[in-house]
Order: sequence, then structure tokens, then C-alpha cells
Amino acid sequence: MLKILLADDSLPSLMATQIMLEKMGHDVLVATDGEQALALALRERFDLILLDEYMPGLPGSAVTQRIRKSKNENNGAIIIALSGVHKEEECQRLYDSGIDELIIKPVTADRLLVAVTKHFPISSASIDSSVVSQLFADLGDEVGTRLIGMFVEELVQMSVRISQALKNDDTEEYLAVAHILKNSAALYGANELASFARQLNENTEQFADDLSAAATGLLERINAAHHAAKEYLSSAERKGQ
Repeated sequence: MLKILLADDSLPSLMATQIMLEKMGHDVLVATDGEQALALALRERFDLILLDEYMPGLPGSAVTQRIRKSKNENNGAIIIALSGVHKEEECQRLYDSGIDELIIKPVTADRLLVAVTKHFPISSASIDSSVVSQLFADLGDEVGTRLIGMFVEELVQMSVRISQALKNDDTEEYLAVAHILKNSAALYGANELASFARQLNENTEQFADDLSAAATGLLERINAAHHAAKEYLSSAERKGQ
């Protein structure tokens, strides 16, 4: 989960983007103008800062420049600009101000997903150890090990299915895999994978602009969960020897 500062003077845009980020599992603090955004950035630490460019008072680029020049811990934070302007010189001006990424408005869930995961790759530590520990405590080492092994095999199958679906642009297959994983992943502590799969399966309209980007995000989470689950399986098998 990332701590995110989001600033936009358009309340509908602000609320829509905030909801999308929160459904991705992030903690979002909002500002409605540049001055407020700068004050928050100089007071609290953020992993990620998203700034609309055209806000009253301080535009996003000016906020970015002040953050970068400050001695505050956010001077190295990832900053993403939000702008509806497509002209090359305008985009370059925003990058020159110190941003790391530009999202062209309208902001959609898939554009957010691509931008965020570019700078914050999914961690391999994506299994809740307390869930796995409880599974072993409830069912015993032998059964727990067998079930984790089955989950690892399922993740391999789901990874293959999503990879093939991406090649074929098969949206029905994206949703079928998400439907399977929204429940099974939660049982084995892969909470981030389960949450994202549930979001994709139950709120498909949020990703309508580009479902393939969302499927890519799902694949990244499947592979991260697979890596972590394999580590648990290897550890359990060593203990059983």
C-alpha cells in the first residue's frame, strides 16, 4: 500500500481518481489547489504525489519545483503530473519541472495502474504470513504443505492463461481468471492479488479503456504471489524432511 497525495481542483475528477487509487489498495490524501498540495507535501511523507497541472494559485509544475528544491523528505518522491494537454512542448515543460511521469487526462484506472506499477513494481513479499501460519496451525503441516503446493500449481496455470489471453486480447479470459483468483488468492494470504482480481472482476467498467493493461497488472501480481508461495512451500518441505 502506498501513501499518496492527490491534488486536483475539479472535485469530480478528484473523487474519481481517489476512488480508483483506494480500490487499488492505497492510502490517499487529497488537496483541491496547489497551495494546499504544497503545504501537505512539506508536512507529511508520501510515496507518490499526483498533481493536476492547471490548478488555481500554484500549478502542478510549480508545486513540483518547490518540492524538488526543498530539503523535505518528499524531494525525492515520485511525482506524476495530470494534464489534458497533448502538445509535445507542453509535455516537455512538465518533465523539465521535475515530474517522473505524465498521465494525459482523462485519468482512467488502467492509466493509473500502468503509471503506478512502473515506479512501484509489485513486491515478491506478497503473501500474508499470518494467513499461511494460521492455515498450518489449523490443518497441520502435511495438509498445509499440500494445499500451498496446489495453490502454487494454480498460479502457474493462471499465469499461462493470462499470458495467452494477452496475446489473443481475450477479455473474457481476463475476467474468468480474475473470478477464480478473487477468492482462492485470499485463502492463501495473497491479499493484493485477491483485491486486484476482485476489483477487475466486479468493476470491469473502470478498466474499459484498456483491459489489457489491467490484465498485465493481474499477471504481475500472479507471478509475485507465485514467487512468494513457492518460498513458503520450499520452507515447509525443508521442515518436513
